[in-house]
Amino acid sequence: MRQVVRCFLQDNDKILLVKHNENTLWTLPGGHVEDGESIFDAIEREIKEEFNLKIKLTNDNKYLNYSHIKEFSKPLSIYTISYNSPKHWVVTKLEYIFLAKVVSWELKVQEEEIYDYKWFTRDEINNNSSHIYSQILDLLNLF
Repeated sequence: MRQVVRCFLQDNDKILLVKHNENTLWTLPGGHVEDGESIFDAIEREIKEEFNLKIKLTNDNKYLNYSHIKEFSKPLSIYTISYNSPKHWVVTKLEYIFLAKVVSWELKVQEEEIYDYKWFTRDEINNNSSHIYSQILDLLNLF
């Protein structure tokens, strides 16, 4: 099963959504986890590749205070999603959704992968719900 990482990337009170081609709905930025890569490295790499942005995961789960133990950010949600591909086979993916903030701004869009992008307010997301994947709308209520 393919693993996918995505994040609610926040700047001020806006959230970045993307379209990967003109016929898709708005979704969260992110992409596939490469072989041997952690989900944490993958989300940082994907955002760097797609937008040249450095991020900080913000849904930290800090319980231990020891120098020799490193804790990782807890995903906001983990779920599997299945759908029929255009070639008529079922695709199943395990998706990890994180919260993140922009740390450094040198925005440069990877045009080969990103058809369109926009920073939305929560109200704009809710007002455009028919153009956004439903799981994103449900997840938006979790934070």
